[in-house]
Amino acid sequence: MPPVLFMSMDTYLQGLFVLAIDPSSEVRKLVCSAFVQLIEVRPSFLEPHLCNVIEYMLQVNNDPDEEVSLEGCEFWSVFCEAPLPPDNLRSFLPRLIPVLLSNMAYADHDESLLDAEVNSFPASSTFFFK
Repeated sequence: MPPVLFMSMDTYLQGLFVLAIDPSSEVRKLVCSAFVQLIEVRPSFLEPHLCNVIEYMLQVNNDPDEEVSLEGCEFWSVFCEAPLPPDNLRSFLPRLIPVLLSNMAYADHDESLLDAEVNSFPASSTFFFK
């Protein structure tokens, strides 16, 4: 990380939050990318602002522009790898899980595999999970 950025991180983050509401989808995509890079390289910088960043990511995951939404989804995989306390995410799980499930993408052959698996089990079968 460049030393100038390191010293100006608060100003940089303030600028990102201002740009986060930009009407341009390209700008919102770049904001998402910046948050992904920050949480990957220096999660400690985002930790004080994590609630706001998570709220923003939940919003962009439902962005009408598919590229913005996809860039927002990248945040969650990087977040899971970041050395942050898991409690930071706990209160957001009831909203996050449906967002992630609705944004899952399957290739055509994946859906046919799923259909084949579902159709191979009798409807009367009961399964128990531990």
